[in-house]
Amino acid sequence: MGLRYVENQADLGRRATTWRSAFRVVYTNYFRRYLAYFYDKYLRGPRYFTYGGEQYRYFYHRYNFTNLNERSVEIAIMQDIISKNKDRHILEVGNVLSHYFKFPGDILDKYEKYPGVINQDAADFKAVEKYDLIVSVSTLEHIGRDDGSRDPDKIIAVLENLRSCLAVGGQLIFTIPIGYNHSLDDYIRRGKISPDEQYFMQRKTKDNQWSEITAAEAWVCRYDFPYRAGNAILIAYFKND
Repeated sequence: MGLRYVENQADLGRRATTWRSAFRVVYTNYFRRYLAYFYDKYLRGPRYFTYGGEQYRYFYHRYNFTNLNERSVEIAIMQDIISKNKDRHILEVGNVLSHYFKFPGDILDKYEKYPGVINQDAADFKAVEKYDLIVSVSTLEHIGRDDGSRDPDKIIAVLENLRSCLAVGGQLIFTIPIGYNHSLDDYIRRGKISPDEQYFMQRKTKDNQWSEITAAEAWVCRYDFPYRAGNAILIAYFKND
């Protein structure tokens, strides 16, 4: 009995040490990311990138520490698009933008329970009123891969459905990271999914500088290498003329 007690106490001690070590690692990593965010946001001064011949300021936000990943360019581009269409009927697929600024439209997200969010599958969603603009930020790459369906063709049905929700003259604009969903990448590369316009950007430096690249350069990029998360992104435009 005494020996078992000692062994149990030793085991609890090892577990406590493990948990303290894990907490220390998580806390240290968070603190480092926060310091990097604070430096980029408030001390370093504004930095800019070029997209479509226009200059954009990198978008830095504490949520998901956008200064460290592709959100710094995705949100900047989408925020500009939204600001130019704020008086129109807009839908976002995947609740992303509302975490960074007040989103002036409807939000469709199957999983995220949040006030005002429509919890429906994008493949089944029916618009009561057609949308002038539908946007999505790094969400569609999860369809058919992480949604439990394990159906790579589901994204085709989703895009067809979303395009049917567009008003005449409306646009569907989305971003995805290259290399995350290989089936989706292949469909776009081979033209099975064919945007009216498509542009690519690549992360060039450790301190998260981005620039435009060609399709040929983009399709050989890898996800999570050499930098964490997206190393190249696609910005796709579908028009309902």
